[in-house]
Amino acid sequence: MIVCQASKVRVMNKRKKASGSSSAVKVLHSKAQCMPDFLWEQVKLQPNRVAVICNDSSLTYSELAENSMDVALYLQYLEVQPDECVGLFVEPSMDLMIGAWGILMSGGAYLPLSPE
Repeated sequence: MIVCQASKVRVMNKRKKASGSSSAVKVLHSKAQCMPDFLWEQVKLQPNRVAVICNDSSLTYSELAENSMDVALYLQYLEVQPDECVGLFVEPSMDLMIGAWGILMSGGAYLPLSPE
């Protein structure tokens, strides 16, 4: 599972390898949490409970996390850096929720762009 802290560590380790450094960055456990941590907590506690309702469709917490993770992995493939702004231009919808969570899970910073 990738959460924001883990994705930041992954990127820092990539940078260290590119610079020739052999020391890896370790995750320090702290009480501070990022938004994706809260979603993963709900996935663990109530995976089949409805998280999002839009018109006639809905997603459970596990479905929201799974779909968002697909977006996150694609953004990491595109080499989105930690806290890099990622704009999302979409009407309020399931895609908005999945995209916003995916951006946060990738380690990026969600930048809402209004279609209006």
